[in-house]
Amino acid sequence: MGSCSSASKRVATSSESPPAALPTIIQPPKSPTRPDASCGEGQRRALEQEEGALRASANVLRENYGLGLAQSVMDAREAEPPR
Repeated sequence: MGSCSSASKRVATSSESPPAALPTIIQPPKSPTRPDASCGEGQRRALEQEEGALRASANVLRENYGLGLAQSVMDAREAEPPR
């Protein structure tokens, strides 16, 4: 049962980053922390759902950043005077 409390502490410390850091490119953690088998099915499922939601939001941010970058390049090309 001791591993359960340590796993929940790890989750709490990893989510303490300020919400203002969201628009930046999200770097995946170096080694994703997997809960121990003794923590129970419900906690493991909750952590997997949270991980999936974070991955989805990171993908949306990457796509939006890429589209915005491509659009600004296109706008800059259109604004150039013809040679």
